Amino acid sequence: MRKIKLKSGKDYTVLNPKERKDKYKLELETGKKFTNNLKPKLGKNGRQLKLQKSEEGFRTGYISAYIDSAKTYFSRQKKQQEHVSWNKGKSEAKSRDKPVNIEGDKLKNNKRYDIPSFSEIVEKYNKGKGILNGK
Repeated sequence: MRKIKLKSGKDYTVLNPKERKDKYKLELETGKKFTNNLKPKLGKNGRQLKLQKSEEGFRTGYISAYIDSAKTYFSRQKKQQEHVSWNKGKSEAKSRDKPVNIEGDKLKNNKRYDIPSFSEIVEKYNKGKGILNGK
């Protein structure tokens, strides 16, 4: 709730959307009108004004639109958080793993994943056992 002063000198209260929704909810529950300061709105005869059907419809529509907007906002926030966490894992994997280059028989990899080529495995095995080279 924010109070402002008009050029004419009148004080005026401005409501944010949540406060307006709460005011409309109160008006729908009681069936009577209230000012933005939540004081009863009085007619010329001094009695509190009642809500007309068209005003009821407007207030009901405003509240349902407010709720729909809130649901959409929170749904988007949730999806955005899931998307960020999913992308975070992807970007870490990209920066961590370097591309593998294969030249001929040798497999060149980064130091973290130093895997010997098939020919290197055969040579090591042959040095120790002497089986695979036909002896």
